Amino acid sequence: MLAYVVLLGALSIIGVAYGHGTGSETLPPIEMDGELVTLVVSSSQEEGVVRVDIAMVRHITGEAVPNADFHITARHGQTQIFSQEFHRSDGRIIFDLTDGMEYTSPESSGGGFFGLLDPGSFKVSGPGLAGGGLYSFDVSVLSADGYEPADPPLFESAVSVPITYDDVMDGGRWGDQPMHFITYYDTLHGRGYDPETGRVFFEMPFQWDAAVIEQIETVHVEFTIPNGFGDMLASDMEAHVNGISTPPRTVAIDDYFMDVRTVHIVLPRHLLLEMLGATGGDSMEFDVGAAPRTPYSAVTSNGEYRVLVDVGPSGLAAGREAAVSFNITNVFLRSMNVEAGYTATVTRGGALLHSQSGVSNGEVTMRFPIPGDASGPALISFQDINGNDLADAALPVFIDPVPPEVPQTPAVPPWIRDTVQLWTSGDIDDGAFAAAISYLIQQDIIHMDTMPQVGGDGGPIDDWVRTTAGWWVDGLVSDAEFLAGLKYLVGRGVIAVAP
Repeated sequence: MLAYVVLLGALSIIGVAYGHGTGSETLPPIEMDGELVTLVVSSSQEEGVVRVDIAMVRHITGEAVPNADFHITARHGQTQIFSQEFHRSDGRIIFDLTDGMEYTSPESSGGGFFGLLDPGSFKVSGPGLAGGGLYSFDVSVLSADGYEPADPPLFESAVSVPITYDDVMDGGRWGDQPMHFITYYDTLHGRGYDPETGRVFFEMPFQWDAAVIEQIETVHVEFTIPNGFGDMLASDMEAHVNGISTPPRTVAIDDYFMDVRTVHIVLPRHLLLEMLGATGGDSMEFDVGAAPRTPYSAVTSNGEYRVLVDVGPSGLAAGREAAVSFNITNVFLRSMNVEAGYTATVTRGGALLHSQSGVSNGEVTMRFPIPGDASGPALISFQDINGNDLADAALPVFIDPVPPEVPQTPAVPPWIRDTVQLWTSGDIDDGAFAAAISYLIQQDIIHMDTMPQVGGDGGPIDDWVRTTAGWWVDGLVSDAEFLAGLKYLVGRGVIAVAP
């Protein structure tokens, strides 16, 4: 049997709890036939069925208003499910929503022993109806307890049932990473991770309208990050919605589990109203990632300490010296450093790269060389913090490979030696040599970082330039020395180069 909240018992007072992002909702009361009444909507979910329980109750006592006639228009997300009238002698109506190939009209399941033991429910089927999301119900009260209002009041209600998604993301250098998403408002589309920016992104339908937002308690989305996904293990995360940066308090990280950590994005009603002036449309586009210059974070296995690790703005690279800083802090107060003994190790593929022990009471920096062949995922581990063999923590980090050497394009290509040799041996005259070199400079085949100022009107080529050119052909002087001679000739106007 489905479990659900019974809302018909006598309550001392009904509190206001808005839905549109929560699993239940009590709408603001209205006056009807001289007394205050309200609508209470709750939801529950079991495999294959979402149950929604709607009751009109007296605001003060919480008792159901009997003999009620409703007109209800229901929607799942943006899709209308049905629009129909209902009569309920007990003032309460239950819908059991199940998956089906197409939408069906509500069908009564009866009421048990001649309808006396159980108010029964209405079965409704449709594509994805049992999958969760936002369920909206516009309830017009046509009559209640013998009273028929001339202008039937309308309650606009909605409740959210969690929708879950299991994805495998391309984590770039970390490989494929399983991630679990839960939305407590509406469906998520376009879920992904960008390895270049280190950001998680997704989109959700949302009507940016003040009247809609006023009915919302909160919009809540969460996703889990495996504790082996190093680039996403930051101590602080930030979120943008439709390009708008949200306050830090809207993103919370639950990192007290050994295998995964959960990132919560919670947007309360007042923040949505503030954002309304800067955005609009019919969707929320989320972009979530590590806050700038924030350290990595891990909680010890006994939940007593938090270790903050900083590998510097340029990270770790093979063949270079590493500088890894860390702080051991109170698990809840990250600004409160703890004086504690520790043993720290850095390993890569089972090989020990560094080990040190000491007492931490503030920032500690470990400096050690990284071998040139040690690129890839590595692990920074902390053991026996403050002498407690249960106070361990580990953080995966990535060691970048040695950057490949970029071959330098020679300022003077080697094949030009043949042309220069023809000139130095007297096989071509100075004019032909100067014209050839002029063409090669203007085509940037012979590259000069700076061009000299022309301060002459030509003339013969100095003997020392010919001698230097001959030495260059024989490999006795550098390209720079040969270029110095060519620059000298350009400056004298012997080699003409267009400005």
